[in-house]
Amino acid sequence: MIKGWGVMSHLPRLKSELAEANYDNYHDITNYYRYLGYREHYESDPLEAKAHSIATLFTKHEKHVYENDLMAGSIRGCFFQTHTDYEREHAKTIVNSYGQNGFWTNVYHEMHTSFLYKR
Repeated sequence: MIKGWGVMSHLPRLKSELAEANYDNYHDITNYYRYLGYREHYESDPLEAKAHSIATLFTKHEKHVYENDLMAGSIRGCFFQTHTDYEREHAKTIVNSYGQNGFWTNVYHEMHTSFLYKR
């Protein structure tokens, strides 16, 4: 590690930078990005459609790196003022209709194995 570049020395500056950012009237549009992936794959297998929705989420949003962010893991690009309430709600409805995969629901494992037997 380069002397003077310690992570801990950047943390207070990053917290300050985040606190000073103005996000009034910004909305979380992660569901909208996922919806864009689903929209192109309504006829696909649900597992494939979910993969496309996640890929769209990771690739479509504007990337934003804060000056003091050493991890470059900001989700700032998923918050915008440009999408209407209708667009966000419609996207949320579509995304929710596919369900959420995850460890706690065991849905991922169940869907993954059922996908193997669809031949």
